[in-house]
Amino acid sequence: MKISLGLLKPSKKFILKKRSSNLLIPLDNSMQMGSTTLTSIHEPKSAEIAESLSEVDPEIIVFHDYEEALIGYIERAGGPSVALYDKNKLIQLLIERDGLDEIDALDHYYYNIVGSYLGEYSPVFACFDY
Repeated sequence: MKISLGLLKPSKKFILKKRSSNLLIPLDNSMQMGSTTLTSIHEPKSAEIAESLSEVDPEIIVFHDYEEALIGYIERAGGPSVALYDKNKLIQLLIERDGLDEIDALDHYYYNIVGSYLGEYSPVFACFDY
């Protein structure tokens, strides 16, 4: 049975318990649809992701002050795996937690976070502004 993952939200994982149609739609928790049951798998918290990164490569740099924006890691050809952060979540964190206005949050993000090159293990930032 072919399943198109393009129909699922990237932040959710699902288990197909019974065979049914080829169409899957994201569901919260466990739900019955005809003869198909989809169950949401545990979605890891940022702290769990940070902890598991040390198993991938103990040299990966994690910004513990911004773990809430940590969404995973990337693998690169010819380079080490590095931590991956959600740019928008990180900026929201600076605004909501640290009390910065949007301009100061952006300035802090670009100058102090993105601008702090820490070598080949420097984290990268995903921008979902489309």
